[in-house]
Amino acid sequence: MKSIALREIKSFFGSPIGYLVIAIFLLLNGLFLWVFDGEYNILQSGFADLSPFFTLAPWILIFLIPAVTMRSFSDEKKQGTIELLLTKPLSVWQIVNGKFLAALVLIVMAIIPTLIYVVVVSNLGMTNNDISTFSVVVRFLILALYIIIIRKKIVKIITESIISWINMILVNFRVSISKKSKAFEFILLIINILILLNLLIFISFPFFELRNIDMGSTMGSYFGLLFLIAAYTAIGIFTSTLSENQIVAFLLSVFLCFLFYYGFEGASVFLKGFEDAVARIGMDYHFKSMARGVIDTRDVLYFISVAFLFLSFTVFKLKSLKS
Repeated sequence: MKSIALREIKSFFGSPIGYLVIAIFLLLNGLFLWVFDGEYNILQSGFADLSPFFTLAPWILIFLIPAVTMRSFSDEKKQGTIELLLTKPLSVWQIVNGKFLAALVLIVMAIIPTLIYVVVVSNLGMTNNDISTFSVVVRFLILALYIIIIRKKIVKIITESIISWINMILVNFRVSISKKSKAFEFILLIINILILLNLLIFISFPFFELRNIDMGSTMGSYFGLLFLIAAYTAIGIFTSTLSENQIVAFLLSVFLCFLFYYGFEGASVFLKGFEDAVARIGMDYHFKSMARGVIDTRDVLYFISVAFLFLSFTVFKLKSLKS
């Protein structure tokens, strides 16, 4: 499973796909939340509240996650490598989970930078600073963990992916970048600096006032968004097994994600007497419940069940291909 996940992550960042997904998500959110006039503009709302982001993000992800997952198995089927993949000394569940985790990691990486919104919004009405010693210690421990244990692995994966992508472009000019070249060392240095800068920003969070925002509902919304992403990703992985055409897989995934997120709630309006029961089938109901700041086990189990259900469908479909 680990080898499949790492291979998929490298393929995401060995091409423009990974960078485009992160850039598009952040760009669209940034424009709607801070630039464009309208109901999603945080500055115009007059409240230290991130609810516009948590209203907008699921709709952006309905299109973005299928764009990431559409190639997971459809590309394998189109290239005729699906049979080779299924003959590996791995169970079908391990293969599916590997691809699922890789896509999940990419989308979560797009979500992480939005944590800066919490600091920005909470400081719109800042009057004084309140530094939590525990929070500072935790953040410095994370920095130490990164520097001592995982820095080399993370930087190596990202650097090799970037170099392979650059070499794909340079091959037309009969030029390539070697791992022993100065260019490789320069890219390695830049990546180290960028990652450390991000970690330093993360560490600096407690030096800002965070009491002007409802942290309970904000953290609940982030947890809900993570579970929502997992469910969307599982749906996308499943639909990629239904066709070797990536566009078809994308459209099917968008349809199912829309159906489960809003379709049931929309349909509940027309079903007198069953409104609540039908709405509970949809993701929006459970996402909004978690956004209130209370993590109910029923909501968590709902998202886990949806993700597990579609991953099970994926395994069943692949086993039918294998046989």
